[in-house]
Amino acid sequence: MFLSNKKFIAVSCGYYHTGAITDTGKLYSWGLNDNGQLGLGNIGGEENVPTLVNHQTISDKKFIALSFGYMHTAAVTESG
Repeated sequence: MFLSNKKFIAVSCGYYHTGAITDTGKLYSWGLNDNGQLGLGNIGGEENVPTLVNHQTISDKKFIALSFGYMHTAAVTESG
């Protein structure tokens, strides 16, 4: 499996979407994306596998906490 070399240290589940942080601080999300709640830069559709959240503005950030809810996603970086 493509994630077999990843170690996840935090997981949060929303209504129809999920997110996880790796031990290196990378954020992955998957599930329903009808409101853009996966944070992947698009709205609509669905991701069936964990997908790296890697926008240009956050690609160098290290995430330390996350909270996925009904139709939202929130994450905290190491620098706050």
